[in-house]
Amino acid sequence: MAFNQIAADAVCDLIRDGKSLRAACVEIYALHDPDSGDIRYIGKAKNSNSRFKQHLSCKRSTPVYEWVRNLLERGLTPRLSILMSTWDWEKAEVDAIAQYKADGYSLLNVAIGGNQPCGKPEANAINGAANAKKLHSDPLARHIWWLKKRLGDGLKRGHLSEEVKNKMRIAAMKRPELFGAWSVI
Repeated sequence: MAFNQIAADAVCDLIRDGKSLRAACVEIYALHDPDSGDIRYIGKAKNSNSRFKQHLSCKRSTPVYEWVRNLLERGLTPRLSILMSTWDWEKAEVDAIAQYKADGYSLLNVAIGGNQPCGKPEANAINGAANAKKLHSDPLARHIWWLKKRLGDGLKRGHLSEEVKNKMRIAAMKRPELFGAWSVI
């Protein structure tokens, strides 16, 4: 590991609990097969333990989630390890996935890592078209999408108007199936 990466890791470790720079550090983690110990998946998270819990409960149909469900059905759980903490997580994740694949690990990662889409391009295009069609056929769903986008933009800038919060609350009460976790705003 290069000196700059070691220094960045040390700084990330020192400030992990600080509020001002906490979001800057991202963990690159691995999920290991409980039988062989082999790494089967590499991902990134600001909080790997929370992300690990998501892996254990998610119902998505991707290779890693299908593998986790299969393990759980057999009474096994993958093992989590932190490979590194870094600010340059996009490059670090891409490099880690490429290196482990080159070393012969049978990774379940669909994407190359970084900020790449998590699915196959063909599936993403089909899903995107289906979601757009559904969104445009329901005016309330389209309005909720716009409000969620505005909410996300507000969160990124660190502020959110009461007007947006109130609109989100009203819409979430009308259609909770469209909001999920946003219904408690």
